Amino acid sequence: MTATNSVGSETVELPPRLYLDTQFCFAYIVESDRDHEHAAEFALVLKQLAATKLITCYFSVLAVDELAWKLGGFIYDRDNGQASWHALRPTEKTAGFLSVKTEVADCISSFMDEPWISVLRVSDAAYARICTFMRAHDLRPADLCHLTLAHAADAGLLSNDGDFRRLASSPVEIVNY
Repeated sequence: MTATNSVGSETVELPPRLYLDTQFCFAYIVESDRDHEHAAEFALVLKQLAATKLITCYFSVLAVDELAWKLGGFIYDRDNGQASWHALRPTEKTAGFLSVKTEVADCISSFMDEPWISVLRVSDAAYARICTFMRAHDLRPADLCHLTLAHAADAGLLSNDGDFRRLASSPVEIVNY
């Protein structure tokens, strides 16, 4: 499948299935994120392709978990001052999150309700691959799980996360936006 990216006249080859990493989701949702403009422009292409059934974009429960914490920190900082979230002791993070959880839930709910977003379902057998990928790739555990989920869905992984770009031999196509 070929899609014309709305940034310039660049043509981008996209797989028919695409797993949305947390980094992309956060950039798409948060207007002040440094990648927001690119994520929003790329999402327009994805929305058009999804509407014509040329691509399916997946979102996982792992992305929900990571996104909730990232949005929680972002909103907490917005309400309490820059770096307030980072200054919280680990025992205070839960209370900090609880203070913003309704807004976080509203953001995530709005995102998941978009018609171009599909919930990823994987078989139980997919989980065994996490340890295989852990032995083969130098990634944080959550990124290994994202890689595994994309692989299980036979999907490319959409992210501007430098850790994915640095993979020498990824078992899935890494799509930057």
